[in-house]
Amino acid sequence: MDGESGRGMNAAELATVIQRDISRGAYGIGQALPSEAELKSRFGVGRHTVREAVRRLVDSGLVERRQGAPTRVVALQPRASYVHSLLSLGELIHYTQETQLEIAENAVVPLDEADAALVGAAPRSRWLRLLGLRREVASEEVISHATVLLHARFAPLFAHVSKPKGPVYAVVEAATGEVVMEARQEISVGPLPLPAAKVLGLAPGVTAIMITRRYIDISGSIMFASRNWHKAENFRYAVSLRRDTPP
Repeated sequence: MDGESGRGMNAAELATVIQRDISRGAYGIGQALPSEAELKSRFGVGRHTVREAVRRLVDSGLVERRQGAPTRVVALQPRASYVHSLLSLGELIHYTQETQLEIAENAVVPLDEADAALVGAAPRSRWLRLLGLRREVASEEVISHATVLLHARFAPLFAHVSKPKGPVYAVVEAATGEVVMEARQEISVGPLPLPAAKVLGLAPGVTAIMITRRYIDISGSIMFASRNWHKAENFRYAVSLRRDTPP
């Protein structure tokens, strides 16, 4: 493992550390994780913490646990269904290959109350904030004003970057080995704030569409979140629902 100290570490944090090591190849498929006693000693945690962390890894499809046998790695990434749902979401509303994020401002800043609520952090805590716009690649039309808030540990990934190559979540996963397990999306309407109005060429306060997304890691913590404002007249959202089992 990477030798991180575990004093005070909870089960979610321990699961994240082990998951990161698995993603980076510290343990190959079929290899055993360290024993419960070794994990307790190395990270200074209790038996319950270790067992809960391993349970989370089992639930994500990374390891397999059998009675009387070591816990073994069965995948280097979580089950594809988690990632697939995120990719499908991105394709559905044109946030992957069909659009380009253009960053105008990039800084680690203290969060105001609205941004703190978006990422579930304390006001005035410091996060990386990317401000800019999204443009449709084919037409070069501006489709949204974008705010992306990332945990400060990701700041080096976006230093001197004005046009990330691919979605933000893909940049984070490729560079760190941390995996987005879930994306939570909300769509609402509201009065357009001044910064977004300038980008979209509209009057401040007009009714517009706001999409927020929160990207969750294996521990259940928010890695980063985004807020995008769209023109109401240009916005279209489509979804298909498929029956899980035959009628």
